[in-house]
Amino acid sequence: YEPSLLTLNTASSQLEILSQAGIAFLDPPASSNNNNQVNTLGVGLTGVTAAYTVKTTLLSLTTGGSAAQAGLWLGFDEDNFVKLVAANDNQIELRVESAGVSDNGTQQLLGSSIWSPGTDIYLEMLIDPIAETVTAFYGVNGGSVASLGSLDLPSNYFTGRTGITDLAANT
Repeated sequence: YEPSLLTLNTASSQLEILSQAGIAFLDPPASSNNNNQVNTLGVGLTGVTAAYTVKTTLLSLTTGGSAAQAGLWLGFDEDNFVKLVAANDNQIELRVESAGVSDNGTQQLLGSSIWSPGTDIYLEMLIDPIAETVTAFYGVNGGSVASLGSLDLPSNYFTGRTGITDLAANT
């Protein structure tokens, strides 16, 4: 958490995040840049028994280089998450990582040549705890919303965490 990189723009009611190098991916880390994101913001959910939606709009997005990404992340630690992101090379990526493993063949959906720097990107994840799936949707510059597809989620994504002891036992 680095508060100097977060600004609440009261005129637009938007949260502005200045990003830094780092990635929440791979176990064990391949380098010192793995599993060290700054300002990955999260909130806990309790009593979820029906499908729900998590969504955002990234305004005038420019990711830069070096595998930069921006978007949505849902999970309980850096080794157990699902993310829907706008990534370099004009891609939208949906990825599931479980116990530090994410296989490109079975745990990733990728859409290429979807956006360009400076555009607004709408991202939406429909999380279904009954079917244990995530379905991804995206839109560009206020245009129509399209589906990227669905992936299965591990059942432990929905069991929750009740305290530090539980987190330590399940990581």
